Amino acid sequence: MDPSGRSAIAEGAVTVTFHNPRIMPDFIWHPEYGTTADVFLFDATVTKDLDDPEAEFWYSWAFEPDNEWTAYSPEPFIEWQFERETNYQVYLRVKDRQGLTNQKTKEITIYHENLPPKANFILGSARGNTSTQFYFDAWPTSDLESRPTSLEIRWDFDGDGNWETGFGHEKRLYYSYSKPGRYKVMLEARDPQGLVDSTAQYVYVSNGSNETGLIFDHRDGQVYGTVKIGAQWWMSENLNFKPGDWHKDEVQRWCYCPRNPCLVSQCHVYGGLYSAWHANRREFFTARDDDLTNGICPKGWHMPSKKDWEKLIETCGGMDHPEEILIGGETDFNAIFAGYGDAYSGGGFEYKGAGSYTYFWSSTRLTAQEGVSAWALTLIKDYPTFSVGFSGNNFLMYVRCIKDQE
Repeated sequence: MDPSGRSAIAEGAVTVTFHNPRIMPDFIWHPEYGTTADVFLFDATVTKDLDDPEAEFWYSWAFEPDNEWTAYSPEPFIEWQFERETNYQVYLRVKDRQGLTNQKTKEITIYHENLPPKANFILGSARGNTSTQFYFDAWPTSDLESRPTSLEIRWDFDGDGNWETGFGHEKRLYYSYSKPGRYKVMLEARDPQGLVDSTAQYVYVSNGSNETGLIFDHRDGQVYGTVKIGAQWWMSENLNFKPGDWHKDEVQRWCYCPRNPCLVSQCHVYGGLYSAWHANRREFFTARDDDLTNGICPKGWHMPSKKDWEKLIETCGGMDHPEEILIGGETDFNAIFAGYGDAYSGGGFEYKGAGSYTYFWSSTRLTAQEGVSAWALTLIKDYPTFSVGFSGNNFLMYVRCIKDQE
């Protein structure tokens, strides 16, 4: 109202909030750079009130991706772990004694966790004798974050905890044993950050004296042991060749598996099973009896003929000495009772006989009949002689290759 008595009324809106821009929320975290393996400590003690240096605060946090706020607490610290490697928004809300608040948002980057390497190695042959140079190849060792050449490895060849080699970058080596026995071979791999992983396989050293060697099958990268028995060089384990395209290669491999559906196939234990036709390929119909049939064997090796098998039997002492080519026999041929496959009328094969039987194909066919039938050698547990004869293409058997004569 003015002196003359006149008056006026003015109206306006007043907004009341709990926001106080003079509160300066802030926080840091440790470690400054981390991964999904780290637990981060967030620290809001750097928060301050520009008008009251002695102000006390309550703190609430939220983290992506959940964005759920924690209850207010006077504790300025919180621990948090993130599940993925990406950027996350972290929110801090601060409240003073009067209930006034302010908020701060920062972004944190979560990096990939450095995982240990995956130790792995190829064992050239698990069985040999004291003259065998056992072959070990650690190049299958891998690491998600490191180049293979940067990984270091070391070996313990007898499982006693004492490493025969120090850490180094050489991945392939040979080793021989002076005494027969079963040895645990340990490999430990280390990445550039010092993380390690280990794995082990067993080798079996017999008291045999036959010369041994290796085949490197460059078709699929597999390695096989070999042994010289008399004048013949034989594979000392079953062939396990798997073609990339069986239509093109004219080879199909089956794996022993006693259950249907198959849960765990046994090709890595027993080797591959093949029909007579797939073992010999089309040479089965074109080769003459005296011709070498390469079949599915690596270059420089061939399918053994009936005569080749008979020569081996003769070297072992005759038909009454099948134990000589079994595991533990003097020859180091290392045959095992790995069973066989038998076709059934509905299609497919039934696998049976593991632990009791094993069968090996030859390249010698039965010329008297038009069907596919080949001479085969059979070993039967606790049976005192070799069993031989012709079998049809409805059976799946194992393959042992023999070296070409030089």
